[in-house]
Amino acid sequence: MAGLRKDDPRERKSYHLRVPLTPSQRALIEDAARLDEHDKASWARAILLIAAKRTIAKNKGLTSK
Repeated sequence: MAGLRKDDPRERKSYHLRVPLTPSQRALIEDAARLDEHDKASWARAILLIAAKRTIAKNKGLTSK
């Protein structure tokens, strides 16, 4: 079909992370994602990746001593 873009195979997301949440936690995440104009998965992915990179960078200094 014309106009459809081909996704880079390296960017395909095939792993799904299931995180148990209370109803209020889910609502909080949904509200934040909506305010940032993202779907829940995109919003959570971005936040989790930022936190993971920050944690790894912070702990690299601790493990190299």
